Amino acid sequence: MNFEKYIIISGLSENELISAVQDLANLYVDTGFTKEVKIFKHQLFSDQYLINFSPTTDFLRFKFFVNYLFYPFIKDTKHTVYGYWTLTASDEIIPQLFDKRIQLYVSPSDENGDNVYEIPKNGAQTIKLGFAVGHEFEPLGELEFDFFEKEYATSDFTSMKSIYGIKQKTHSKKIGCLSIFASITLIGFLLMFIN
Repeated sequence: MNFEKYIIISGLSENELISAVQDLANLYVDTGFTKEVKIFKHQLFSDQYLINFSPTTDFLRFKFFVNYLFYPFIKDTKHTVYGYWTLTASDEIIPQLFDKRIQLYVSPSDENGDNVYEIPKNGAQTIKLGFAVGHEFEPLGELEFDFFEKEYATSDFTSMKSIYGIKQKTHSKKIGCLSIFASITLIGFLLMFIN
């Protein structure tokens, strides 16, 4: 279990969560970051889950995952999604935030659904992050709430399920040279009889 980069989700049933995570894993299967997504269930809180992705998951995709799990294909649910990450120079963020622990979430006041919000540990303001690398960064001038991260232990969770991304098969018709030649020949014969 990885407590360095993880997502905590509360307020969903097991079936809703598994469905949303499977959809996400299938969507991002080509990246390799969802090759195996591990879901752990909290021992005391039946609707709280910890999610780990591939250890090689990059910050950009992790932001997508937080956003996607907040806006899944689940209707009429009240759930929370918080992602936790420690920023580095490879995350293409301003240098002042390198080595900062952050909490990611989708703000209830977000209107376009295409952002995540970041609160640095001991930070003075919330930062809105879009999905373009590097330049989608907007300090909001105030904190929406204070950074919080519970100190979990491995014993707080039980392994619930591993989800594997499934590449969707595309069914395309392949037209070979022989069938094209036959079609052209048939059209040629038809045109000869019409004239």
